[in-house]
Amino acid sequence: MKNRVVRSISRKSNHLLAIEIIMSVAMNVSVILGTGMIATLIDEFIQNGQVQFDNVLLPTVVCMLVGTVTAYYKRFFAGLYSVDVARKLNDYAIGKLTRIKYSFFDKEGSGKILTKLISDMSELEQYYESTLPELINNVISIILVMVYVGTQNVSLLLVSICLYPIVLIITYFLGKRLKVLANKRRGKIDVMVERVTESIEGIEIIRSYNLYHRFVSHIHKAIEDILENEYVRAWITHFSQTVNRLLFWVPNMVCPCFAMYMVIDGRMSVGAMTAYIVLINKIMGQIKMMPFILNEFRERRISMERVEQILEEPEENIGEDLSDKDEWQRQMSEIEFRNVCFAYNESKTPALNEMSFMIPKGRTVAVVGESGHGKSTIFKILCGLYEKKSGNVFINGRTMEEMGLQKVRNQIAVVEQEAFLFEGTIGENIAAGRGNADEKEIMEAARLAGIHDFIVKLPKQYHTVVGENGAGLSGGEKQRIAIARALLKDAPIILMDEPTASVDTATESIIQETIRNLKGKKTIVIIAHRLSTIRDVDCIMVVSNGQICQSGVHEELMNQGGIYRNLYEYEQKGGVVND
Repeated sequence: MKNRVVRSISRKSNHLLAIEIIMSVAMNVSVILGTGMIATLIDEFIQNGQVQFDNVLLPTVVCMLVGTVTAYYKRFFAGLYSVDVARKLNDYAIGKLTRIKYSFFDKEGSGKILTKLISDMSELEQYYESTLPELINNVISIILVMVYVGTQNVSLLLVSICLYPIVLIITYFLGKRLKVLANKRRGKIDVMVERVTESIEGIEIIRSYNLYHRFVSHIHKAIEDILENEYVRAWITHFSQTVNRLLFWVPNMVCPCFAMYMVIDGRMSVGAMTAYIVLINKIMGQIKMMPFILNEFRERRISMERVEQILEEPEENIGEDLSDKDEWQRQMSEIEFRNVCFAYNESKTPALNEMSFMIPKGRTVAVVGESGHGKSTIFKILCGLYEKKSGNVFINGRTMEEMGLQKVRNQIAVVEQEAFLFEGTIGENIAAGRGNADEKEIMEAARLAGIHDFIVKLPKQYHTVVGENGAGLSGGEKQRIAIARALLKDAPIILMDEPTASVDTATESIIQETIRNLKGKKTIVIIAHRLSTIRDVDCIMVVSNGQICQSGVHEELMNQGGIYRNLYEYEQKGGVVND
């Protein structure tokens, strides 16, 4: 069934929707009963020349009060329903993002994800706040009034609804076309947001290379595509409005005339005719708006389907939570890959091809090799970002599946080549490694990473706020803060993706000293691009075509010849080994 997750979440708030429906029924019934009483008074006056208000005054006042109170609570519970559903949907969507498999973020661009979470979620909130309640209220009003008219005179009922099937047929076919256009519009908005996001993220390159015109033209092209789609959509919408108004104009003229004819013919009283005209006028606007509400209903369900795409994405197998006090996770860990295979996006060329190796506890190992041969994939498999196709990965003799990702990730601290910092203070960024760490522990981690002296020279020290992704800090400063974060986590395994690639010589020396101090205390795996920085590690593994083709210390590999010596000699001549 479509929109299964959204429906199941909204169903939890159905008690509020039920109350809203009850209020809507009560409001419309009170209006119909009140109108019927007024019709009785009119007939009594025409027949007797006077009116006995005593019999109808109290019921009329009660109907007015009930109508007023229920109208208020109908809107109140409609708002309460939409807010409750929106809160539950947002909470679920945010939680879902933290559990979705990493491959989803490779497949979906950041612009498309943002559009779905912001724009489409907003449309979905409007669906529950106005579209759905308005549709329900209109249907209830039309049905109740038509039932009342039918009980008074079947002929009037048939005249009242004679042209509405034609309107519904036109609405159905135009609505299908509008739904297709609405779906295209959301996709084109995704493209525009992606273009704008790309322009913001790459603003340095755009300015450095004078690429203004290129990116502006890309954005203009995206906007033009949206406008072209909207022109067609607007034409169909206005055509639909024109046809519907024409078709509704006929009943507006015919119904009162037919009611008057029935009065003249003696088959209807003047009071009944008055009630009929009042009620028909009441629902005529609602009937006239039904095609537009139905079109809006279909269009906003497009947003529901797009949000559903995120909510139905498969999740990681996190496993049980693991307390920070669990002693088992603090033990140094052994890592083993046994015949591991992996390929990106069903590629025929595997990134890892029957890869096997073992890293003993407390060893520092470097992974080197040419670009695209699987070095970074090893890290992504170890962190559980991607699932291997076959083979097994063991940590302390247990497979990752047995442990669950929560335990695996508690075993690992990661330092990326491009250090990522959250918007907040420096202290908060370091504390992300372990949320319950106190200030003393944060400062100690910063000292070990060689960044403490820099931080204390800042006016607000550890309370200094850094911008998005560490704006205002140099690459080396961000890298050392990222290392401090990893050290504070105190995980037995540390994965470093070329920690010295983007830093100056002084910072490189500090980072290398930090790594030397950790030798024997942690199991450290380093992806190395500067081969000159890994000569002191316990073992160097050379990756080629998704396999370990050489392993040993620097001197052994140089004597063996092969890929490692070629890479090292190339670097000594001024080349750089990139991933």
